Amino acid sequence: VAIELWPGNFGQQLITLAESAHPTLVWNGSQSTVWDNPLNWTPMGFPDEFKEIIIPDANTTPNDPLLPALAGVCNLTLQNSAILNASTGAQLSIYNHEGGEGWNNLGGTFNPSTSSIVFINPASVISGTTTFYNLNVLSAAGLIPQAGTIMRITGTLTNSGTLDATQNSNTIDYHGTTQTVIIPNGTLPGYYNLTLSGHGSKTMPVTPLNIYGNFSLSDTASSTAADTIRTSGNFSLGSSATFDAGGLTHYVGGNWTNTGTFTATGSTIN
Repeated sequence: VAIELWPGNFGQQLITLAESAHPTLVWNGSQSTVWDNPLNWTPMGFPDEFKEIIIPDANTTPNDPLLPALAGVCNLTLQNSAILNASTGAQLSIYNHEGGEGWNNLGGTFNPSTSSIVFINPASVISGTTTFYNLNVLSAAGLIPQAGTIMRITGTLTNSGTLDATQNSNTIDYHGTTQTVIIPNGTLPGYYNLTLSGHGSKTMPVTPLNIYGNFSLSDTASSTAADTIRTSGNFSLGSSATFDAGGLTHYVGGNWTNTGTFTATGSTIN
């Protein structure tokens, strides 16, 4: 943190001994968009890996926060109508020391630019609907999307730890251009709901893929199956989307809806 951002007068910031519970900082944006300016937070302080961060309704603050190149928090909550912006290439690490909600979006907007959100704790959860650029679950870390969560990825989803995407009804949406679809490795490997949207080609896994809810392709997304796909729910192919079954056998437990371009040469849909 830059030294000029420290309080200039005696008594502006008090340091005392307290219980070990993680303190909460609420963005007030009174000075600027600068994340590391303690005057932009209530109570005044520096956000770090031991702070619980709340971004309130943007209509109640004069400036919206901008994530810097490197930042860390214990956990983060976006309240309804909150706005959080990220600078180009920013990285926010979520330490979530005690587990539970690491990222909680209650109706706010995250403008990710080309940032990366990194989960570090082995027992983190994520909730709400959020568009991310890169999202990374580190080695030894764990992430569980809660019921109703929509994780929209426009860059890369990287899992070096444990991503349990089938425990609750949630949706992971690859919404970028030219992306690689991974297989989450929870207790039941695979996805609950999987959406391929945005533009360009989505590279599918080269091992069997299980989807326990619905599978959909929309916008101008295109994809070619590289191994068997088992969808317990519905399969939906939008009018501008393209899916090549890859000459393989696939299984659909619900309804089949196709208004796009479907290539089934040598394939079987059961």
